[in-house]
Amino acid sequence: MVRLFEYQAKRFLKQAGISIPKSELIRDLPENPPPIKFPAMLKAQVLTGGRKKAGGVVEVEDFSDLRQQYLTLKDKKIRGFSIDSFLLEEKIPFDVEFYFSILIDRDEKRPLLLFSQEGGIDIEETAPELIYKKPLPPVRKPLAELLTDLELKISLEHEIISKLREFINQCWNLAWELDAELLEINPLVIGPDKNLLALDVHVKLDENALFRHGEFEENLRREFTADEWSAREKGMALVELEQKEGVGIICNGAGLVMATMDAVKKQGGTPINFLDIGGGADRTRILHALNLISKNKNAKIILVNIFGGITRCDEIAHGIIEFKTKSSRELLIRMIGTNFEKGKEMLAEKNIPSFRTMPEVLEALKTKIREINL
Repeated sequence: MVRLFEYQAKRFLKQAGISIPKSELIRDLPENPPPIKFPAMLKAQVLTGGRKKAGGVVEVEDFSDLRQQYLTLKDKKIRGFSIDSFLLEEKIPFDVEFYFSILIDRDEKRPLLLFSQEGGIDIEETAPELIYKKPLPPVRKPLAELLTDLELKISLEHEIISKLREFINQCWNLAWELDAELLEINPLVIGPDKNLLALDVHVKLDENALFRHGEFEENLRREFTADEWSAREKGMALVELEQKEGVGIICNGAGLVMATMDAVKKQGGTPINFLDIGGGADRTRILHALNLISKNKNAKIILVNIFGGITRCDEIAHGIIEFKTKSSRELLIRMIGTNFEKGKEMLAEKNIPSFRTMPEVLEALKTKIREINL
């Protein structure tokens, strides 16, 4: 999943013919008044939702207030995300707001349209019964029949219905162009001139289609820490968790990682990461994984749990041996499966102990946790 910044998403809306408020992207403290009428809305540009509730969307009364709010917000984090820029947007008066989205329904494996005559924050959670839902065809074609069905279920004047029909088809085409998993507009409002205006938009692209939208790779990178991205580039999945001392975990296979994390918790330890080195991992990959986790000062013990299938235990042993020539970090190793005996012998020759079963390695882990008072 690749999230777009609001200003990026609105650029695509405008290109698709969808009306948006006048706006100005602000990356630095403005020295001169921007060409936006005050009062206006200052909106932090971060790759997450819930900005308004987190204090990332504020009204500014004039240029002086804009500068003050910029200085107040620029070092703030919104749900863990730093703010690199702001969108200054004209404030649009409205009486009626709608909720609209096109998303991929994972259960039905097809697109789904959602529409409600009640917009606002968290409408999906607070009033799901007010949302009209309609499966969309998994092919790119006009939605005439579907829109007729929608029009029968909503009470709007004919002029607005006509504009809504055009708007939905514009969004439908845009979702296809962007390979969007989600295109959400909330609120969609009727402006003073009776035109539909997209006040806020959230767009998420299908990560598998990123090769068609390479300009947004940096957006994806922003969702990860430097070490998480480094692991990803090597074909691994790393998620950094606890910010306190505990056990670093390296396994092959997401299910094995999660089971190992649960086992560590039951022994009284704290997993500080999720790291799946993937199937077929070789000595280079396990070495990179060990180096990444050993950089984390909170990792007082590193638990390596490998179930060899296409992953060969002797290859894992090669990487562990190379790591141990340069590091004194505490390792607990459990390996079973393909070439297990060879891998165990290789480790034993270097005086590196390993275990065959989970009860054995967990008992050793329990002892280590007591010894270092984790």
